[in-house]
Amino acid sequence: MEKKEIEEIKSFIKENSDYFTYEHSPTSIARYLKIAEHIDKGKILDVGCGRGIMYLSIKDKPIRYLGLEKKEKDTNLAKNITNCEILNQDICQNTLKKGFFDYIIISEVLEHAENPLQVLKECKFLLKDDGKIIGTVPNSISALRIISALSNKEYGHSDTTQIFSTIHLKNLINFAGLKLSYLETFFFQLIDGQTEDYSQLKELFPLLGKNIFFIAEKESS
Repeated sequence: MEKKEIEEIKSFIKENSDYFTYEHSPTSIARYLKIAEHIDKGKILDVGCGRGIMYLSIKDKPIRYLGLEKKEKDTNLAKNITNCEILNQDICQNTLKKGFFDYIIISEVLEHAENPLQVLKECKFLLKDDGKIIGTVPNSISALRIISALSNKEYGHSDTTQIFSTIHLKNLINFAGLKLSYLETFFFQLIDGQTEDYSQLKELFPLLGKNIFFIAEKESS
């Protein structure tokens, strides 16, 4: 991770310290900031918004924010943190208006979904024709996972049902009838929890970042 990114993360945590009701790792903050770079203005849907921390990185932009969260406790916390509308529902039980959103954020959600293809199709349904789906997923072939495996250690989370490589994610986006417009891996780690600068690793092995960042759009009609 580059020094500039680390300083941005530290600054972000300091500025919003009142909102951090539980510990957020540098990886999480890094993805919030990365997503925010690609959002300009308009109507935002944050799928699986958790406690609403993503909102803090885009709150100063001219946006209208709506969050979806399945956990009732996190829904209530997100309402307090964002002062925005947060719905306690699954996107696959969609009650929202077709073609309404300029941006749909779906960060670290697909790996928890029972049917990630259906999730992407629902996002497509809710997206404006010129809108963008911006998301992240854990990378199944990250340097961290490879080194863990070589050390006979497992790396992952107990609530993850599936995991993606870049090619698997590309296929999923294509099967959903979407067009992939951007993809990269980011946050290069060798040991979990470290935040040292591994930019040299990124230059040599661009597919081995801890997470995959992507932007998808509707196919041109």
